[in-house]
Amino acid sequence: MSLRFPGATKSPSTPNRKKSLFSNPSTTPAGPPPSHLTQPSTTPIGPPPRSSFFTSSKSYTGKDTFGKRGATPGRRGFVVPSSSPPLEEDDDGEEDADVEEDDVMGEAQGYARDQAPSPEKSAFMSSIMSAPRGLKRSRNGQVREQVGSDFANIARGLAGHAPSAAFTEPDDVLLQQEAILSRMESGRNMEAAQEAATQLTRLWAPQADSETKEGKLGPESDDGFTKANYLTTLLLQIHHPHRPKAPQAPRAQNSSAVAKHGSDTLCTIPRGLLDWLDIYHNPFPDEFHAISQNSPSPSHHGRFWDAIYASLVRGRFQQATALFRNAGWEHAYTAEEDSQPDGYSQRQLENIEEVTECAARLIESCPAVRYDDWDVKGSDWKIFRQRVRQALKDLERLAGEEEDEDAGVSKQGENVFSMSAATKRAESKVPWSIFTNLKLSYEILLGSADEIMDASQDWLEACIHVVAWWDGEEDGTGLVALSKGSLRKSITASQRPREVDLSPIAAYRKRLGDAFAYVTDTDEPLFVPETMDPIHVGLGCVLSDGVESVIRMLRTWSLPIAAAVVEVAALAGWLPKARPRSRELLERGFSSEDLMVLSHGPGGGQREQPGELVRDDVLSEYADALARKDVLRSSDGKTEREGWELAVAVLGRMDDELEGERKIGELLDQIELSDEARVDRILMACQELELVEQARDTLASTTHSYGPALIYLARARSPAKLNSTLGLLASLCLIHSSAYPAPADLDPQLASLLSGPRTALVALARTDADAANLLASHLSGYATLRRFYQLRDQGHGSVDAQESLRPLARAREAAKALLAVLASASDCIRGGLYDPDTESVLPVDGVLALLGELLPLLGQRKRVFSQEQVFFLLRVVEDFASAPSRVQEDAEELFGACLGAYREEGGSASVTLRKSRSDLARSSASGGLGGSSWDMLASSTMAMSRPGENAAVVTIARGWDWRKGLESIGTTMEGEGAGRDVIVMVRTALAQEVAKGIPAIVCERDSGDRYKNRQREWGMTLHWGSEALGKVLPPELRQRLHEACCDPFYTPAERDGFLFSYAGHTGEVLFKTPAPNARSVSRSKMRRLFSEGLDIQYGRRVVRIEKQDSRVTAHFEDGESITADLIVGCDGAKSAVRGTLVEGEAAQLSTMDINMFNFPARFGAETGRLIRAQQPIFFISLHPNGYLFMLRVQDVLDPVDAATWKFQILFTWQGHPSVEELDTQEKRTAWLRGKSAEYAEPWRTVLSQIPDDATFGIDRTTLWKPVDWSSSPLAGQVTCAGDAAHAMPPFRGQGLNNGLEDAAKLTERLVKAKTNAGGWREAVLEYDEEMRARGVREVGISQQAALMLHDYDKVLESPLAKMGIVKSRGEGPDCADGKKTVSSPGSTTE
Repeated sequence: MSLRFPGATKSPSTPNRKKSLFSNPSTTPAGPPPSHLTQPSTTPIGPPPRSSFFTSSKSYTGKDTFGKRGATPGRRGFVVPSSSPPLEEDDDGEEDADVEEDDVMGEAQGYARDQAPSPEKSAFMSSIMSAPRGLKRSRNGQVREQVGSDFANIARGLAGHAPSAAFTEPDDVLLQQEAILSRMESGRNMEAAQEAATQLTRLWAPQADSETKEGKLGPESDDGFTKANYLTTLLLQIHHPHRPKAPQAPRAQNSSAVAKHGSDTLCTIPRGLLDWLDIYHNPFPDEFHAISQNSPSPSHHGRFWDAIYASLVRGRFQQATALFRNAGWEHAYTAEEDSQPDGYSQRQLENIEEVTECAARLIESCPAVRYDDWDVKGSDWKIFRQRVRQALKDLERLAGEEEDEDAGVSKQGENVFSMSAATKRAESKVPWSIFTNLKLSYEILLGSADEIMDASQDWLEACIHVVAWWDGEEDGTGLVALSKGSLRKSITASQRPREVDLSPIAAYRKRLGDAFAYVTDTDEPLFVPETMDPIHVGLGCVLSDGVESVIRMLRTWSLPIAAAVVEVAALAGWLPKARPRSRELLERGFSSEDLMVLSHGPGGGQREQPGELVRDDVLSEYADALARKDVLRSSDGKTEREGWELAVAVLGRMDDELEGERKIGELLDQIELSDEARVDRILMACQELELVEQARDTLASTTHSYGPALIYLARARSPAKLNSTLGLLASLCLIHSSAYPAPADLDPQLASLLSGPRTALVALARTDADAANLLASHLSGYATLRRFYQLRDQGHGSVDAQESLRPLARAREAAKALLAVLASASDCIRGGLYDPDTESVLPVDGVLALLGELLPLLGQRKRVFSQEQVFFLLRVVEDFASAPSRVQEDAEELFGACLGAYREEGGSASVTLRKSRSDLARSSASGGLGGSSWDMLASSTMAMSRPGENAAVVTIARGWDWRKGLESIGTTMEGEGAGRDVIVMVRTALAQEVAKGIPAIVCERDSGDRYKNRQREWGMTLHWGSEALGKVLPPELRQRLHEACCDPFYTPAERDGFLFSYAGHTGEVLFKTPAPNARSVSRSKMRRLFSEGLDIQYGRRVVRIEKQDSRVTAHFEDGESITADLIVGCDGAKSAVRGTLVEGEAAQLSTMDINMFNFPARFGAETGRLIRAQQPIFFISLHPNGYLFMLRVQDVLDPVDAATWKFQILFTWQGHPSVEELDTQEKRTAWLRGKSAEYAEPWRTVLSQIPDDATFGIDRTTLWKPVDWSSSPLAGQVTCAGDAAHAMPPFRGQGLNNGLEDAAKLTERLVKAKTNAGGWREAVLEYDEEMRARGVREVGISQQAALMLHDYDKVLESPLAKMGIVKSRGEGPDCADGKKTVSSPGSTTE
């Protein structure tokens, strides 16, 4: 090691070697006299050293790492220039001196060049300080190509032509490695990766040779596993620092130390790197023991100080303190160098003892010694370094090196061989060689990069030592921070957060790359990696973070180690995946064809993406090698696994899950199922990877038996997989609406499991009671579903009719079985909240199909369901309706498969069923569900034929089939909405079931004769109210709804999806209004239809309503009264019931200044056909003079005879003429006919042909906006619906539809209230609030429409033009936020 000069803070620069980046090179022409660190042959006085640094008690005679001592890159000997004082030389040194002469001259010339920085060098210094990390420069300052990139390319070249390694690893290693990686996969977090890295290094270590090549880098053994272990253990220490061996005592071997940062596995990167060096990089033996026992004293040994340096950089602090304290300085060989041939004086010895004891105590105060704290960048170490700096200052003061800031510059350039320098050495209280070597020791403790590199034996040690003793500070970027100048920290810099504190692993990785580039930036051969040596190349890739290149090399040495590295790296994120997993893309909507295009499109498959190629390729190759092994047995005989088992586990962890599953399928297909034990292993292996389908397919290759498969799963303690298999069977039953497999196709074990005495289950219980209990609990749902189909089909086909029940009893038993299954399936969505942890014996996917199976049992004349069962079904329906969308979508898919199977029944005798499961917490942004999604194409004939046989199509004779009549739903819009239709049907049927238990009395104001034979008639438009009507109308009446239509023979056509409004004076279309599924219904026909089956009391005109205790009583005009829990007033716009809730003028109608004629009329056949051809429902014309004219087909008795058709005429105007001006029928008819001249066809003809016998009056447009009547004493027990609740102008066709909505909303709340005692009043108040808000809004919009449609300039801005006839959603002039808006579908304007 180079000695240090007085006044210098750094070692003298060596030609063509490392230079300080933050200080000018020393101008000292030469070094001090040669020391023990120079070549023995150049020692000027005294005999050669009695022992060499690499000599041990075993007489080790290996080569020096650096060849000749004088050629050591970091330890160049100092030469004596010709101007130096003459030194004594002995004869033995002449030849060596002659040899050194040329070197002396070369070094002196190089040193002279470095005395002052040239402008070019200054520019180079500036550029290197600002250069980004990784820009490597040559000696002339030019940017070199990155070292890491060089070595990555070299590694690819070396590994590219080499075959992958064959297996040489013991079975123990393979078995234990798979167990470690499986545990890591289960954890799937950084802690799991850290634990796996630790366990793997401890697993591999005993199988690898840790001996280092003599005087070189790399393991002594040429075994591939050893070389792979050598690189991998270093790589894992960098990314997952850990203790390579189970800890016994702190590294500093201080038994009294308290391990503040102790852990069984975790450690800091510095400790991990030094531990790795101790185990895997010892090119020369440790001479500590030989030197400490040297006679007459350790300090007499020629390598004494080298041993101290080695102990310090390796972190063996106790060795260093022992050498300091037991040195025996009276015999120190350095006394001769300090011109004390007879040894140091007593005073010198006392000073030496003082400074070395200070150094020993200082080392003992190191956090690593005291606490086993190796967080070298931490606060404790920062305090320790401050003490080291103070000790260094004290040492310099004793040596006479005190200097102030002003004198610092001049002293740096002082010639150390000047008289003043010689005087200082002579006056130093500490011998100069002791001072210089002790000072170097302190600088190593301070982390000085150059001094640490000088104390290192090769470039690998230099890189690791520089990083291990880094204090974490970054005073510059890139390589600059590696110079000793980085120790000078500004206050501002110390206050900034450091990268190493925020992300230590990343910071140390970056530091290693910088160190590698800096250390190897030399022309010295021994400090440059050998590019033809794979170990050197691999180490270069490790240090420069070329992970993929390292893995390429590992594949050529050990496939198991390479596979383990890619798995740990991928999980921990330092080998990132380049693309999402295939299954994730499929779940996002991509098809397999899309993935093919993405993978193999132009440029898509040609680019090699870092990480992705290596990971899956390595795992696949490793799995192939494992599959070729027959059996793997542990040495203790406790573990035995077949090679394919490990291969399946490895393939199951591939990034491309679809490819992994494909390869697993291929592998399983090649396995001979020779015995039950192997079948058991196949099931267990696939269960662990959630690949039940692969396991089932494998079993199917030799058996079609579900019974044995269920028993295998139970014995394997796989409840999730058992549930999944039974769920699959239950889903197939639902798809085909029949027991699957059919009774005739049941294998003996499954048949025994499903029916008494269940011998298979009893036999299983004898050998494995837990498995029997598990199977019995999970089998119940599937068995109950089969029981339902058995009850349904009794007396039909092959079902035994001897035990058949009577029809009603059979229906009730079937309902009970179905409800039990539905309860299990819906248990996980209680309250609409999905709970994936709830155990159920059937999947929630089947809820919709189960509700479909219930439909035929609802609405029977004799009730099948009890009241309690009906309320349970209502809860299930509401829970499902409010469940997360993904649950509903999965159920829709299975429901669609049920309908599809019915439509395809009798077709192809093949079936394709694919159930792809996924963890929805991983794919959902909300993290929510763990369910199933279905993509099924099923054929019922396959379900009914024996698997594996070319059986003919078998027709199932069912007791009933719920899908009959419903097969068409869901066929439009790609099946969307089919499930919603069933929910509506079930709700309606349940409402009717509940209604059977709610007695009601219908009271009609008019007499029976007047009600049934009312002369005045008009039509109404039914559109969005159809959904509400479906909820309250019994199914048998809903099927006859066409009887209430004005034209019962009308078949909707494509153009009928719109209602047209024309300009009356020109006949041009002004706008068209979307009206999907709109129907024109007759008021009288609809009343007759809806009255069927009702007990109506006619002539009951209400005069008052009184509250009596908890009930209310209605008093009628005829003196009769009825007491009830609830009274609903549906008595029209002039409602008497409304007057009992709202007093005075507030209950009265408001009148608008809009007059109307509204009457029916017949025309001749020609005119009738002319009107109907225009629009078969109704159409409107608007006139600039402020008229609105609507024509509607009112009644069609004979679709052929147009003369029998009746039409409704609605003619309205604002203002003049008034009612008084048209006070007779003649005046009204004449005025209306006179308007024909102002109209275009067909309105001109219609007006001119108004029949003479037409009778009509003038009606005033009225309206009533609902008010809040919650303060009324009758509120909650009396309410209104229809026009009684919200009378609105007829100019947007909303009256009928809102009335039906009232009925549906009120019924829905009453049904719910029935399940809660005393809940009637709250239900009615809730209805009142919703109805009032909707009614206020709709009346306001209709009022605005009435005014604007009679102002021709505003017609196109009217609600009819902008909104159409759809249900309003909060827009309108009286919405809650006070904004006046008119919207068209899909847009809103203010």
